[in-house]
Amino acid sequence: MPVPVRIRPAEGFALWAETYDSEQNPLLELERRTLESLLGPLSGQIVVDAACGSGRWMRIASQAGAKSVGFDFSLPMLRRANRGRVARATLSQPPFLAKADVLICSVSLSYCDVPQEALEALGRMIAPGGMLAVSDLHPAAAEAGWARTFRRGSNTYEIPATYEWEAPRHWELEHRVAAEFGDADSEAFSAAERPDLFAHICGVPALRVEVWRVPGAGSG
Repeated sequence: MPVPVRIRPAEGFALWAETYDSEQNPLLELERRTLESLLGPLSGQIVVDAACGSGRWMRIASQAGAKSVGFDFSLPMLRRANRGRVARATLSQPPFLAKADVLICSVSLSYCDVPQEALEALGRMIAPGGMLAVSDLHPAAAEAGWARTFRRGSNTYEIPATYEWEAPRHWELEHRVAAEFGDADSEAFSAAERPDLFAHICGVPALRVEVWRVPGAGSG
């Protein structure tokens, strides 16, 4: 595989938007089945998809019977989401004060310059006792040489990130999972034309997933 061109998040997601939902993405498939098992029923709840991109978790939550809204900084991504329920904003400066029952930040926190600041801002969007779920590439996977890449034309691009962050200490940790790929995932990697990556990453923690209970409104 060619050496990826490193590209900043804003430019990277603008390029990636056109094919983001149509490409096979084993990491997001692993994330969905891991996180769905941790969140429990979403029916009747208010779910915020933070850094929603094209609205993947908004769609999942809506299909489960939740009322979902989202926000993202990338206009090309937002154009592929439900325009009536999205806004443009960053994780550190959310666009509204809606008190979510569940807030999901999917594979995005590591792109923030100051992840702790973003987590505190997201915490203020959650109703007392609500949940905040964060997923990201596991630091062990990054150390093994895996990065978030995508293809556009003849080029392969990488969006650099730092996969180290910690939630505020007074939040109550409900789940912490280091999800790994298993043999059943080999077909997904083949479909994504990356069987070499599967052989490299199988058995290594690939995804960090944490679910926190936020004790009170505005607790940060």
